[in-house]
Amino acid sequence: MRWNFASNAKTLAALEGYLSSGRFPHALLLCGEDGTGKGALALRIAMALCCTAPVADRPCGVCSHCYKILHGIHPDLSVYGEAKGTRSFHVEQIRQLIEDLYIRPNEASCRVFILKNCENLTDSAANALLKALEEPPASTFFILTAPSKDKLLPTILSRVTAFTLLPPSIEEALPYIQKASGCDEPAARNAAGLFGGNIGKAVAFLTDESLQKKYQQSQEIFKALGDKNPASLSLALLPFEKQERTELTSFLDLLVEELGRILHSQMTGGEDPGIPGFAPSDYNRARQIILDTADRLRRNASITPALSLMAAKLRSI
Repeated sequence: MRWNFASNAKTLAALEGYLSSGRFPHALLLCGEDGTGKGALALRIAMALCCTAPVADRPCGVCSHCYKILHGIHPDLSVYGEAKGTRSFHVEQIRQLIEDLYIRPNEASCRVFILKNCENLTDSAANALLKALEEPPASTFFILTAPSKDKLLPTILSRVTAFTLLPPSIEEALPYIQKASGCDEPAARNAAGLFGGNIGKAVAFLTDESLQKKYQQSQEIFKALGDKNPASLSLALLPFEKQERTELTSFLDLLVEELGRILHSQMTGGEDPGIPGFAPSDYNRARQIILDTADRLRRNASITPALSLMAAKLRSI
């Protein structure tokens, strides 16, 4: 098996070096946008740390440790922070982690703790995690994930070894997308191009009809943003007033991601035509307005007034 991970050769080489030297960092941070494989690589690192194959072959993917980790049933692997949403990673979870720290390994030679979405740590959770990172028991490893290093406290960053994962090229991404989605080469290539080689996003797009509908809706909203008619944006947002709160905030998160993707395409000479009349700073302003709206909705603000205010602010760009 080895890593079975697209691109990011320097990161994989560094991990192999740590394994072969026997001096693996006690805490890693994997950064990168959603879909770049942070969770997948975290599992493969956990497999490599627990694997019984010769070091040069780890992770082998076939030993009992690799098998159990792949299937989520290994007693020496614990995963925290899977819920998404701003400040959704609470101190109670870190307290549970600290209690679990002092349980000796059951089957493997070490214990591994994967902490996903660390950008969502509350202040108290981040401070509690810092204490755990300062004095971990022997044979204990932490693997943290976050979109970027600037989402974490400097004190936490000083105690981890960080890597940033990047999407592969379209050609490198194609076989992974085809295998995971079951789609033909033209469809996979189109999705790879749409998402800049981001395998996770391309596969999700190809296999989820509801997500395809959301992307179509996002394009309608962006078209309304570029329309000089003030009513266009309000009409585009009108159907979302009847959505459930969690579904709506998820869609707003998608809008923020899409605006970031379009901005990146604009700045790097990509093919996305962008929003007519939008300068780079306008994309960032729009993203912040939508982020603020999603945050208010997560704090139980009324949906219709929140969307109306968002539309008014977006029209002012």
